[in-house]
Amino acid sequence: MQNCDVAIVCIAEHLDTSILTTLNLVSLGIPRVIAKAATAEHGIILEKLGAEVFFLNGIWPSALQAALKIHIISI
Repeated sequence: MQNCDVAIVCIAEHLDTSILTTLNLVSLGIPRVIAKAATAEHGIILEKLGAEVFFLNGIWPSALQAALKIHIISI
């Protein structure tokens, strides 16, 4: 994937699909994979795969929140 800098996985409701999709995107060498997690445990798995994680319940890691604000401001 030479033309892809970021991938966002928004499949939190189906853990198996979310985990496999995230694994495949990271394996393809996409530099930044952001994934939505349904639970803290799900988020831990996604982080171990190499993804940045945000949660369904509105708890956002501060680094991701800051990155999204910067992106929104730059649009």
